[in-house]
Amino acid sequence: MRARHRRTGFTLIEILVVVVIIGILAAMVVPKFADARREATIASVRNQLQTMRAQVESYRAIHRGQLPPAASLMESLVDSGLIRRVPEWPTGFSIDLGYYESNGLLRLSYDPTVGGDLVDEETVLGW
Repeated sequence: MRARHRRTGFTLIEILVVVVIIGILAAMVVPKFADARREATIASVRNQLQTMRAQVESYRAIHRGQLPPAASLMESLVDSGLIRRVPEWPTGFSIDLGYYESNGLLRLSYDPTVGGDLVDEETVLGW
């Protein structure tokens, strides 16, 4: 009687099917991670801006209504002990000092040529 050899393992077709399925799933998941990273960056910037606004108001209360000078805005907050260090904004974001000088309010500006298409200028102006 002839002994039957039983093969164990996977065929090439089975392995290719699994690889294709994993590739399709990865293609669906990777853009979600990019969107989550974008949303996290935007949330972080908005939170930093709110903190800076609160610290400017604290400075104003401590210094009897006087705003920190625009030229040394962040350094004045650090020197007063209201913040530990000057914040590092993500690429493309910066404090709009002209708006601060004219209105006394902090507002960010965004340069898409530097920061890419993370967020548009109109959205930033709404902050």
